[in-house]
Amino acid sequence: MVGVVDISCEEVHDYQGVTIYRLAWTRSSKFRFYGNARTLNRKVNAIYAQQPIDILEANELGLAFVHKSLPFTKLIRMQGGHHFFAVTLGKKPAPWRPWQEKQSFKKADHLIAVSNFVGETTMHPLKTPTRNFTRIYNPVDKEAFHEASPEKLEQGNLLFVGTVCEKKGARKF
Repeated sequence: MVGVVDISCEEVHDYQGVTIYRLAWTRSSKFRFYGNARTLNRKVNAIYAQQPIDILEANELGLAFVHKSLPFTKLIRMQGGHHFFAVTLGKKPAPWRPWQEKQSFKKADHLIAVSNFVGETTMHPLKTPTRNFTRIYNPVDKEAFHEASPEKLEQGNLLFVGTVCEKKGARKF
């Protein structure tokens, strides 16, 4: 495999012979989707002109404005997009995001999900035609962790790993 493109940040890595490009989304302007789409398509085409790309990987929204005609595999990694969290929190999804997610899913060649729950819950509300997804759990390197010394444990402390927000279970009081 020569190249995998992930559109979440601006980095280039070589991992066991696979070149991984991570392209950043812009966070500015009300119509950032347009700027992101232009930037993404331009960068992907520039990379592809230099070397083959095997896979374009994106989150649930990520393929919405990507040209369908790109000649490589397009993959969505479902890990809880806008529609998923709105539905699971009992909130009404913003009208624009589900539309983007539907467009993105139409362009995907393959779907993966971090769990069956995420995959099924994402697919159902979007009324996506019956499609199969592959479950690939987020990996954890168990060798990187060790059991804490009991004398160092402090009563009442909690470690929260991730974004501290309501959709992750951390409610504001």
